[in-house]
Amino acid sequence: MLRATEAIAWTSIFPYVYFMIRSFNEVPTSRITFYAGLLIAVFTFAEFLSNMVWSRVSDRIGRKKTLLIGSVGGIITALWFGFSRSITSAVLSRAFGGLSNPNVGLVQTCAVELTTRDEQRDHSYLVGPVLGGLLADPATNYPSIFPSNYILLLYPYLLPNLVVAFSQISSFILAFFPVQRDVSGEGLKDNDSTTSTDELNEREGMMSDSSINATSKAFTPQIMLQILSLSLLAYRKTMSLSVRSILQTPNGFGYSNQTIGFILLSQAIVAALVQIRLVPYFIDRMGPLRAYRIVLTIYPILYLATPFLPALPSQLPLTLVVLELWSKVILASIGYICSTMLITKTTSEKSYLARVNGAAASLSCLGRAMGPIITGKLFEVGEHVGYVGIAFWALGVVAVTGAAESLLLRDHVQ
Repeated sequence: MLRATEAIAWTSIFPYVYFMIRSFNEVPTSRITFYAGLLIAVFTFAEFLSNMVWSRVSDRIGRKKTLLIGSVGGIITALWFGFSRSITSAVLSRAFGGLSNPNVGLVQTCAVELTTRDEQRDHSYLVGPVLGGLLADPATNYPSIFPSNYILLLYPYLLPNLVVAFSQISSFILAFFPVQRDVSGEGLKDNDSTTSTDELNEREGMMSDSSINATSKAFTPQIMLQILSLSLLAYRKTMSLSVRSILQTPNGFGYSNQTIGFILLSQAIVAALVQIRLVPYFIDRMGPLRAYRIVLTIYPILYLATPFLPALPSQLPLTLVVLELWSKVILASIGYICSTMLITKTTSEKSYLARVNGAAASLSCLGRAMGPIITGKLFEVGEHVGYVGIAFWALGVVAVTGAAESLLLRDHVQ
């Protein structure tokens, strides 16, 4: 649940962010895609900046209290963003949300240690876009349900953020309940008997030399290659933003956020169905390394083909985009599971796993942050010249690089 709320908070704005920025009437149409990328990127970049800080906070006050603080920050962020009526307010709310979110490394490490591979499949990143697409601007899209609602007319993007805030409240409540065990097998403790600051500082000083030595042993060349591959995969996750942008923009398909919401709903349904059997079967049959390389080889084809779809006749472009979205969500599920398995398999000692996962999560956030900014800028250039395919060509180059880099990966400790 804690991991799901972070994914939902990040992805729920994808379908409507273009229309939200346009409603501010602050920037020309040609610059909307850039600011859309900025709103998405600032959240994960702030997570990248704060991840190590939250790790230290967790060591001092305990995981439970840290996650509770993060849930409160998530509630504030959702309400702030929902009531935003300017780009400045929206950007600041997203930045605050990323800075106040401790879930990135902390929950990921617990998930790897406490769950099986099947349980690690996270579908929440599919729920967010569906939620945002269907609930945005409800007074316009569902006038029979929300007739002349002053609040929702004044704040058309408040409703999906109220749902996000409710999910954060649910996480806050659930965080009070202990899990079976933490990475050391002792449970998610509140750490009421916290160690004093002086004792912690003394311990940190005594462990500094061994910590440096452990870092050099933990981050082997193979682990660094694995983290680089995951970061490139996270960067390409902005394909979600890219496909939504081509669905929204006038030079693309020009669909409404409600139509996009239904398209993404079909993606979520298909993903839920195929991941029950297809994804684990494919990984078991191919092995994580081979399956990962196959996925990374298919990605460039999808990116390079997308720009040609709007020029096709009749309903064929929409059909192909939907099929592409279905294919990509399957590839992403396989890719992230395989990457997590490979990082675990190539970590030299289990005691280093938390450190390695923390670094991988931080750099993944950086990749997810840089992707929307760069892609949004390329879409802005594409809008100016009348060809949005520029962004997809760039993503295709990154995808080819990731596929080539995967040939250096291994599935065992070297």
